[in-house]
Amino acid sequence: MLHRIVGLVLGGVVIWVILTVGEAIGSDSQPRYLLAIVVGLLVALLYPWIIGLGVTRRDRRRDREREQEIQAEVDRRVAEERARQDPS
Repeated sequence: MLHRIVGLVLGGVVIWVILTVGEAIGSDSQPRYLLAIVVGLLVALLYPWIIGLGVTRRDRRRDREREQEIQAEVDRRVAEERARQDPS
């Protein structure tokens, strides 16, 4: 629910920015409003998906790093165990 609210707020901000910039440029046409609404709608709809992709990538990277740390610890312990068993 929260991601929908955030997406709608971001979409509204994008619409406001596009309309404000269009007003500053001086164009007062119908396509400006259509462009603002379409871009705002896309931002509102795609925001959770884009954030989800970023979170997924970060989570996978953390998992890989964790697996590497675990493997390094296992290798260290195996080497210690072999050194204890074979003192030569």
